[in-house]
Amino acid sequence: MTRGKGLNHPDRIFFENLGYQTLVAPLSVIKILPLSVEAINELEKSQWVFFTSQAPVKTILSVAPKDIKIAAIGKKTASEVKKYGYNPDFVSPIETKKAMLTSWKKLYPERTSIFYPKSQLADKFLENFLKTDNVYSYVAYENDFTHEDQNFLKKLLMEHSISAVYLTSPSAWQRFYYVNSDFEDLEFIVIGETTKEAILADFPKACINLKNDF
Repeated sequence: MTRGKGLNHPDRIFFENLGYQTLVAPLSVIKILPLSVEAINELEKSQWVFFTSQAPVKTILSVAPKDIKIAAIGKKTASEVKKYGYNPDFVSPIETKKAMLTSWKKLYPERTSIFYPKSQLADKFLENFLKTDNVYSYVAYENDFTHEDQNFLKKLLMEHSISAVYLTSPSAWQRFYYVNSDFEDLEFIVIGETTKEAILADFPKACINLKNDF
């Protein structure tokens, strides 16, 4: 399991129910950034807020209007939203940005305004896909890979016989690859085609299993 600290529990339950033995090696540390006055103003004017991660949910919903509509990338993010007294108006059936935006747009084809909190590593996929809408994107958190976590991953790989690695983003793959490039016998279990393509670009012979339905 490679999600950030505190975000792996639902995935561990899923994989352990399938018979896997799991270990956690976080490949990210999330640092929440303060919202600027401009960002708060844009949030108050927006009709929707899009959460593609659980990380910024608490900060954004602490100042969001009570009547704002919420789109969540999957069940885990939707559950995080509910903790703060909001019910998501849309939950993606598959936990990828492409699936989220495609299914959302079919339900809400009319032009609208969207507040999108993201990390400094996020690409422009959402903004480009929803270019007919008014999207205000804001770097609400930083996603870093500390020396401590790098050393922990090295130690774990040396001390345990790992057969599979679960990755949820291209940046997670890049960080894993940075620490360890000797993985001929590993299976990579990933969410989303973007992560799959990132792995295959560096390692064309990778054994990859996509998991989009949990």
